This record gives sequence, C-alpha cells and structure tokens, in this order.
Amino acid sequence: MAAENAQIQKGDTVAVWGCGPVGQFAIASAMMLGAARVIVINRIPERIELARSLGAITVDYSENDVSVLVVLKDLTGGTGPDACIDAVGLEAHSSDLQGAAR
Repeated sequence: MAAENAQIQKGDTVAVWGCGPVGQFAIASAMMLGAARVIVINRIPERIELARSLGAITVDYSENDVSVLVVLKDLTGGTGPDACIDAVGLEAHSSDLQGAAR
C-alpha cells in the first residue's frame, strides 16, 4: 500500500526507512512497481541482510560516521529519492514507557 501511495514510477529511486516485515514488503513492492533502486535505512544486521538479498542498497544508520541525509544525497547525485516510505514500527525506539513517549 505504501509503495502504491508513493506513486512509484519505473526507474525511480525509493528510500525505505525500516526493514522489518512491513519494510521488506515495501522493498519488494517498490521493485515490482519498477523502482530502479531501493535504499533501505535500518540498524538491525539481520534485517539489513534480508533487504540486501532482495537487491536493496542498505544504510546502517547506527554506524558512527553515517549521516543518512549525506548518504542519500551521495547515492542520488544530490537530488534525493523520488519517493520515501516510512515502514518503521512503534517499537523503533524502545518498548518501554519512556520510548513510547518519544
């Protein structure tokens, strides 16, 4: 649904934040709709590896010197992605009360 709502066109570059189950579906859907490149932003190694196996370019934002904005600009020649999908769940920060408040 997110990939369809993003109106992905053939040849687009799509950025997907989060690559849990919903993010994995977003990656596959973006590719099915003709995206030339899907860039995934996440920090969990197993999910990053799964995204790579689907053909996505991955960005691990937990690495010390990683600026997602800079990486996206570098990967797109300064123009940014054609479409962005937020596939991060509620548990992205923390499962405790303080994390939910953020």
